[in-house]
Amino acid sequence: MYMKAKKENKPSNQITQAKADALLERIKSVVAESSKSNFDLCQVLYESNRAVVSVGGTIVFAYETWGYKTWFDFVEAEVGLHEQSANAYVRVYEVFGVELAGAWDTGKPLPITKMRILAAADLTKSNVKAWMKKAEKMTCCKLVSEIYGTAELAHFHASVSKRGLSDINRALQAARDSFGEDLPKGDLLVKALNEWADIRRKTRRLRSVA
Repeated sequence: MYMKAKKENKPSNQITQAKADALLERIKSVVAESSKSNFDLCQVLYESNRAVVSVGGTIVFAYETWGYKTWFDFVEAEVGLHEQSANAYVRVYEVFGVELAGAWDTGKPLPITKMRILAAADLTKSNVKAWMKKAEKMTCCKLVSEIYGTAELAHFHASVSKRGLSDINRALQAARDSFGEDLPKGDLLVKALNEWADIRRKTRRLRSVA
């Protein structure tokens, strides 16, 4: 049973089933190519993070000879990745390219988000192939749930100023201190917002009877 496309939300482009099947094959091909390219990127980032050279008898990091004070400055300018993402890419290669080298087909990595998630699993040279085969058909959220043993997670993104982010982190820390629990940031945010919403509802009821 198929659901009708909702024309009111986005434009549609009707194609034949043959073209739809060809599109799927093209998508799979592009995903495979990008997965390989992203794993190659993980490797060069890993190497650039560690490479040193001798300059006049002084050992310095390679990125310093390229005109950058820190590796993160280099990555943000040349690669276009933020610090957190760059560290995650390095970790992917550290796990799959170093620790598990030779235990899986490096020519067939999974999409980078799944590789990043799997890097947190308890992988060994004897189980990495099984994990990758299992992850291949799973959604990223289900994979996170499988690895961390948590409820299936959802994600949201919000852009704020640096000052706003500082305010958010300060408020979350105050909430953590108040609750007396070392909760993950997402759980902490949900609990703080639920408490605020409860206080807000009670305040409104008090005002309505005042």
